[in-house]
Amino acid sequence: MSASVTPPRRKKVAIDLHQTRAFLAVAEELHFGRAAERLGIAQPPLSRTIKQLEDRLGVQLFNRTTRFVSLTAAGSALVEPAREILRSVEKAERTVRLAEEGDIGSVNLGFTLSSGHAHISRLVRAMQQQAPGIKVDLHGKMFSVEGISRVLSGKLDLALVYTDSLPPRLAGRVISLDQYVVATPKNHPLTQLDKVTVENLKDYEFVMLATQAGDFAREKFIHWCSEAGFKPRVAQTVPDSITMAYCVNAGVGIAVNTTPTLAEVPNTSLVATPLEIGDEPTPLALVYHEENTSPALREVLRVAEEALPHAQFELK
Repeated sequence: MSASVTPPRRKKVAIDLHQTRAFLAVAEELHFGRAAERLGIAQPPLSRTIKQLEDRLGVQLFNRTTRFVSLTAAGSALVEPAREILRSVEKAERTVRLAEEGDIGSVNLGFTLSSGHAHISRLVRAMQQQAPGIKVDLHGKMFSVEGISRVLSGKLDLALVYTDSLPPRLAGRVISLDQYVVATPKNHPLTQLDKVTVENLKDYEFVMLATQAGDFAREKFIHWCSEAGFKPRVAQTVPDSITMAYCVNAGVGIAVNTTPTLAEVPNTSLVATPLEIGDEPTPLALVYHEENTSPALREVLRVAEEALPHAQFELK
C-alpha cells in the first residue's frame, strides 16, 4: 500500500494598496503608458510594480506584446476583488473622516423618569433634521444620581437630570427650572388651596420613592420637612415616578414631585398644587464629561444649544 502524499500548502500572500491600484489602472487602460499617466508615475516603476505583484501571487496577470496588453484568466479573476478592496478602503477612509468631523457616530443619552420627555423628543427630532448620521441611543428609567454616575464612568455621554451641582470633571447647562407640586387625588382637602406650604403637609401620609433610588426630588423634600420640624410619614415606597402617580391616584397617599412627572402619566386625574418653597429652584440640566472628546458628542451639544431652552441658573 502506497503512502498518501499531502499536497503542499499554498503560501498566503497579501496584496498592498499600491499594487492593487497599479493593477487596476493597467487592467482598465490595457496600456502601461496610459495607466502610468493616470497614476501620475513613470512607466518603468509601474512595470516593476506589476512584476512584483505577479511574483508575489505566483501567476501572470497580463499578456504583453509590443503592440497590445491583455488580461490573462488570472488577471481577469482579480479585477473585481481588487475593485472591492479599493471600495472598502475608500469607505473606511470616508467613515473615519466623517466620524472625526462629527457627521456620523453615536451618543448615549440618559434621562430620568421625571426629566421632561418633551425635551428628549425635541432633541432627537432636531438631531434627525440636522445631523442624521449621528445615532442617539436613549437610556431611561434612571434617577439623577445614577445618571450623573454613568456620565462620570463613561457609560453615558450625556444625561438629562435634576441637579443643582456637579462633581468635578462634569459640565452642564440648565434646560429649565421646574416647579415642585403636591400631587393629590382630585377630591383631597389640599386641592382647596392655591399654594401648599411644607408645614401644611405634616399630617398626611406620602407615597415616596425608595431610599436607594437616589432621587433628587425625594432628597430635597425630606430636607424641607426636616427644616419644618417633622419627618414625613411614608404610606408606600415605589420604584419610580409613574407608579407613584398611580398610587396617589388610588388614594394610597399624597406625593411631592415635579410638574413634568405628573403631566406625562396617562389615565390619572391627579391635581398638582404648587408647593411654596421660597425661591429654591429645581434645575433640570444636560450634563456631560469635560474630558469626553467625541466629535459626535460635540455635534449633539451644538444641536442641543439651539433645540433646547436655556434657564438662568448656574450649577455649583
